[in-house]
Amino acid sequence: MSEPIAAPRNAPLELKLRIMLRNWSYPEFREILYKEAKEGKDHRYFSVYKRLYAYLRASELRKQGLSYNEVAEAMRREVGFRPSKNMLSYWLRGIYTPLGNLSVFDVHQPEVGLVMGLILSDGSEYQYYHRCTAHAIGELINSDEGLLEMFRGACRKLGLSVYTRLKHKCWRAQTSSTLLYLLLKRFDEFIIKAPADVQWTFIRGLWLGDGHVGMKVVLINTDLSSGATWPTPSALGGCGPHSRIRGD
Repeated sequence: MSEPIAAPRNAPLELKLRIMLRNWSYPEFREILYKEAKEGKDHRYFSVYKRLYAYLRASELRKQGLSYNEVAEAMRREVGFRPSKNMLSYWLRGIYTPLGNLSVFDVHQPEVGLVMGLILSDGSEYQYYHRCTAHAIGELINSDEGLLEMFRGACRKLGLSVYTRLKHKCWRAQTSSTLLYLLLKRFDEFIIKAPADVQWTFIRGLWLGDGHVGMKVVLINTDLSSGATWPTPSALGGCGPHSRIRGD
Protein backbone atom coordinates (compact mmCIF):
# COMPACT_ATOMS: atom_id res chain seq x y z
CA MET A 1 0.00 0.00 0.00
CA SER A 2 1.46 3.35 -1.05
CA GLU A 3 2.12 6.08 1.48
CA PRO A 4 -0.27 9.08 1.47
CA ILE A 5 1.32 12.19 -0.01
CA ALA A 6 -1.22 14.88 0.89
CA ALA A 7 -3.95 15.69 3.37
CA PRO A 8 -6.40 18.61 3.03
CA ARG A 9 -7.39 20.89 5.90
CA ASN A 10 -10.32 18.70 6.93
CA ALA A 11 -8.36 15.43 6.90
CA PRO A 12 -8.06 13.36 10.10
CA LEU A 13 -5.21 14.32 12.40
CA GLU A 14 -3.70 10.83 12.11
CA LEU A 15 -3.24 11.28 8.36
CA LYS A 16 -1.76 14.76 8.68
CA LEU A 17 0.60 13.68 11.42
CA ARG A 18 1.74 10.67 9.41
CA ILE A 19 2.74 12.93 6.51
CA MET A 20 4.33 15.59 8.72
CA LEU A 21 6.39 13.06 10.65
CA ARG A 22 7.72 11.88 7.29
CA ASN A 23 8.62 15.48 6.45
CA TRP A 24 10.21 15.79 9.89
CA SER A 25 12.50 12.90 8.99
CA TYR A 26 13.91 14.87 6.03
CA PRO A 27 16.96 16.82 7.30
CA GLU A 28 16.49 19.76 4.92
CA PHE A 29 12.85 20.24 5.98
CA ARG A 30 13.67 19.93 9.65
CA GLU A 31 16.42 22.52 9.22
CA ILE A 32 14.27 25.17 7.54
CA LEU A 33 11.40 24.64 9.98
CA TYR A 34 13.82 25.07 12.88
CA LYS A 35 15.31 28.23 11.38
CA GLU A 36 11.90 29.75 10.70
CA ALA A 37 10.74 28.86 14.22
CA LYS A 38 13.83 30.48 15.71
CA GLU A 39 14.26 33.47 13.38
CA GLY A 40 10.76 34.18 12.04
CA LYS A 41 8.62 37.00 13.39
CA ASP A 42 5.70 36.44 15.73
CA HIS A 43 2.44 38.37 15.33
CA ARG A 44 0.66 38.81 18.65
CA TYR A 45 0.96 35.11 19.29
CA PHE A 46 3.81 32.72 18.64
CA SER A 47 4.09 31.98 14.92
CA VAL A 48 2.55 28.87 13.41
CA TYR A 49 6.03 27.66 12.47
CA LYS A 50 7.23 27.97 16.05
CA ARG A 51 4.22 26.01 17.26
CA LEU A 52 4.57 23.44 14.49
CA TYR A 53 8.24 22.89 15.29
CA ALA A 54 7.47 22.60 19.00
CA TYR A 55 4.68 20.11 18.33
CA LEU A 56 6.79 17.79 16.17
CA ARG A 57 9.81 18.11 18.44
CA ALA A 58 7.69 17.49 21.56
CA SER A 59 6.31 14.30 20.01
CA GLU A 60 9.86 13.17 19.40
CA LEU A 61 11.13 14.03 22.88
CA ARG A 62 8.20 12.40 24.67
CA LYS A 63 8.97 9.16 22.85
CA GLN A 64 12.47 9.46 24.29
CA GLY A 65 10.99 9.51 27.79
CA LEU A 66 11.27 13.21 28.67
CA SER A 67 8.72 14.73 31.05
CA TYR A 68 6.44 17.60 30.03
CA ASN A 69 8.62 20.05 31.96
CA GLU A 70 11.76 18.76 30.27
CA VAL A 71 10.12 18.99 26.85
CA ALA A 72 8.92 22.55 27.52
CA GLU A 73 12.38 23.62 28.68
CA ALA A 74 13.97 22.07 25.60
CA MET A 75 11.60 24.12 23.41
CA ARG A 76 12.52 27.29 25.29
CA ARG A 77 16.21 26.66 24.70
CA GLU A 78 15.80 25.73 21.05
CA VAL A 79 13.31 28.29 19.71
CA GLY A 80 12.43 30.61 22.60
CA PHE A 81 8.93 29.21 23.08
CA ARG A 82 7.94 27.38 26.26
CA PRO A 83 4.58 25.64 25.79
CA SER A 84 2.59 25.09 28.96
CA LYS A 85 2.03 21.64 30.40
CA ASN A 86 -1.65 21.87 29.43
CA MET A 87 -0.78 22.82 25.86
CA LEU A 88 1.62 19.90 25.53
CA SER A 89 -0.99 17.57 26.98
CA TYR A 90 -3.61 18.73 24.48
CA TRP A 91 -1.15 18.44 21.60
CA LEU A 92 0.15 15.00 22.44
CA ARG A 93 -3.30 13.58 23.18
CA GLY A 94 -4.59 14.96 19.87
CA ILE A 95 -7.26 17.18 21.44
CA TYR A 96 -6.03 20.07 19.35
CA THR A 97 -2.73 20.59 17.55
CA PRO A 98 -0.98 23.13 15.30
CA LEU A 99 -1.97 20.88 12.37
CA GLY A 100 -5.66 21.59 12.96
CA ASN A 101 -6.37 23.97 10.06
CA LEU A 102 -3.39 23.15 7.87
CA SER A 103 -3.27 21.25 4.60
CA VAL A 104 -0.08 19.20 4.43
CA PHE A 105 1.86 17.27 1.81
CA ASP A 106 5.05 15.29 1.42
CA VAL A 107 7.70 17.89 0.54
CA HIS A 108 9.70 15.32 -1.45
CA GLN A 109 7.04 15.06 -4.15
CA PRO A 110 8.25 16.32 -7.58
CA GLU A 111 5.19 18.58 -7.85
CA VAL A 112 6.57 20.60 -4.94
CA GLY A 113 9.55 21.68 -7.03
CA LEU A 114 7.36 22.56 -10.02
CA VAL A 115 4.97 24.70 -7.99
CA MET A 116 7.85 26.46 -6.25
CA GLY A 117 9.66 27.17 -9.52
CA LEU A 118 6.57 28.56 -11.23
CA ILE A 119 5.68 30.85 -8.33
CA LEU A 120 9.23 32.13 -7.87
CA SER A 121 9.72 32.79 -11.58
CA ASP A 122 6.33 34.18 -12.54
CA GLY A 123 4.42 34.95 -9.38
CA SER A 124 4.78 35.93 -5.76
CA GLU A 125 4.38 34.68 -2.24
CA TYR A 126 3.12 36.70 0.70
CA GLN A 127 1.54 36.41 4.12
CA TYR A 128 -1.14 38.53 5.72
CA TYR A 129 -2.99 38.47 9.02
CA HIS A 130 -6.74 38.54 9.54
CA ARG A 131 -8.22 38.31 13.03
CA CYS A 132 -4.85 37.24 14.42
CA THR A 133 -4.63 34.36 11.94
CA ALA A 134 -1.82 34.15 9.39
CA HIS A 135 -2.79 33.44 5.79
CA ALA A 136 0.02 32.33 3.47
CA ILE A 137 -0.48 32.80 -0.27
CA GLY A 138 1.43 31.52 -3.29
CA GLU A 139 0.39 33.08 -6.59
CA LEU A 140 1.19 32.38 -10.25
CA ILE A 141 0.55 35.24 -12.70
CA ASN A 142 0.53 34.19 -16.35
CA SER A 143 -1.54 34.44 -19.52
CA ASP A 144 -0.71 30.91 -20.72
CA GLU A 145 -3.71 28.75 -19.87
CA GLY A 146 -1.71 25.57 -20.43
CA LEU A 147 0.83 26.65 -17.84
CA LEU A 148 -1.94 27.57 -15.43
CA GLU A 149 -3.51 24.14 -15.84
CA MET A 150 -0.13 22.54 -15.14
CA PHE A 151 0.08 24.63 -11.96
CA ARG A 152 -3.44 23.67 -10.92
CA GLY A 153 -2.75 19.99 -11.57
CA ALA A 154 0.42 20.03 -9.48
CA CYS A 155 -1.40 21.81 -6.66
CA ARG A 156 -4.23 19.26 -6.78
CA LYS A 157 -1.69 16.45 -6.43
CA LEU A 158 -0.49 18.18 -3.24
CA GLY A 159 -4.02 18.57 -1.93
CA LEU A 160 -4.05 22.34 -2.46
CA SER A 161 -7.05 24.25 -3.76
CA VAL A 162 -6.45 26.92 -6.40
CA TYR A 163 -8.49 30.08 -6.92
CA THR A 164 -8.13 31.62 -10.39
CA ARG A 165 -9.15 35.10 -11.52
CA LEU A 166 -8.46 37.31 -14.53
CA LYS A 167 -6.86 40.68 -13.87
CA HIS A 168 -5.25 43.06 -16.39
CA LYS A 169 -5.38 40.37 -19.12
CA CYS A 170 -3.38 37.94 -16.99
CA TRP A 171 -4.61 35.00 -14.99
CA ARG A 172 -3.80 34.92 -11.29
CA ALA A 173 -3.86 31.46 -9.77
CA GLN A 174 -3.65 31.54 -5.98
CA THR A 175 -3.24 28.80 -3.44
CA SER A 176 -3.14 29.16 0.33
CA SER A 177 -0.69 26.93 2.18
CA THR A 178 1.34 27.49 5.34
CA LEU A 179 3.64 24.63 4.39
CA LEU A 180 4.23 25.85 0.83
CA TYR A 181 4.93 29.37 2.08
CA LEU A 182 7.69 28.03 4.33
CA LEU A 183 9.31 26.27 1.36
CA LEU A 184 9.04 29.39 -0.80
CA LYS A 185 10.40 31.68 1.89
CA ARG A 186 13.43 29.46 2.47
CA PHE A 187 13.64 27.94 -1.00
CA ASP A 188 17.39 28.44 -1.35
CA GLU A 189 18.08 26.43 1.80
CA PHE A 190 15.54 23.75 0.95
CA ILE A 191 16.00 23.14 -2.76
CA ILE A 192 19.77 22.74 -2.64
CA LYS A 193 19.36 19.68 -0.38
CA ALA A 194 16.11 18.33 -1.82
CA PRO A 195 15.99 15.09 -3.86
CA ALA A 196 17.13 15.33 -7.48
CA ASP A 197 13.63 15.00 -8.95
CA VAL A 198 12.41 17.92 -6.82
CA GLN A 199 15.42 19.99 -7.93
CA TRP A 200 14.81 19.25 -11.60
CA THR A 201 11.11 20.06 -11.47
CA PHE A 202 12.03 23.27 -9.64
CA ILE A 203 14.36 24.21 -12.50
CA ARG A 204 11.66 23.24 -14.99
CA GLY A 205 9.22 25.57 -13.24
CA LEU A 206 11.75 28.42 -13.38
CA TRP A 207 12.35 27.88 -17.10
CA LEU A 208 8.67 27.53 -17.96
CA GLY A 209 7.94 30.78 -16.17
CA ASP A 210 10.93 32.89 -17.18
CA GLY A 211 12.92 31.16 -19.88
CA HIS A 212 12.96 29.70 -23.37
CA VAL A 213 14.54 26.77 -25.17
CA GLY A 214 16.47 27.13 -28.43
CA MET A 215 20.06 26.23 -29.21
CA LYS A 216 20.53 27.10 -25.54
CA VAL A 217 18.23 26.85 -22.56
CA VAL A 218 17.93 30.39 -21.20
CA LEU A 219 16.39 31.66 -17.98
CA ILE A 220 15.64 35.38 -18.07
CA ASN A 221 14.95 37.12 -14.77
CA THR A 222 15.72 40.52 -13.30
CA ASP A 223 15.22 39.52 -9.68
CA LEU A 224 18.69 38.95 -8.27
CA SER A 225 17.87 40.18 -4.79
CA SER A 226 15.70 37.19 -3.94
CA GLY A 227 18.21 34.80 -5.44
CA ALA A 228 15.50 33.05 -7.46
CA THR A 229 17.98 31.99 -10.13
CA TRP A 230 20.97 31.26 -7.94
CA PRO A 231 20.24 27.69 -6.83
CA THR A 232 20.09 26.49 -10.42
CA PRO A 233 23.82 25.81 -11.04
CA SER A 234 24.23 24.14 -7.66
CA ALA A 235 21.04 22.16 -8.08
CA LEU A 236 22.55 20.66 -11.21
CA GLY A 237 25.12 19.10 -8.91
CA GLY A 238 28.06 19.92 -11.16
CA CYS A 239 26.89 17.32 -13.68
CA GLY A 240 25.33 17.63 -17.09
CA PRO A 241 24.58 21.10 -18.52
CA HIS A 242 26.83 24.06 -17.84
CA SER A 243 25.20 27.24 -16.60
CA ARG A 244 26.26 30.84 -16.18
CA ILE A 245 24.70 34.17 -15.27
CA ARG A 246 25.23 37.33 -17.28
CA GLY A 247 23.73 40.78 -17.61
CA ASP A 248 22.84 42.52 -20.87
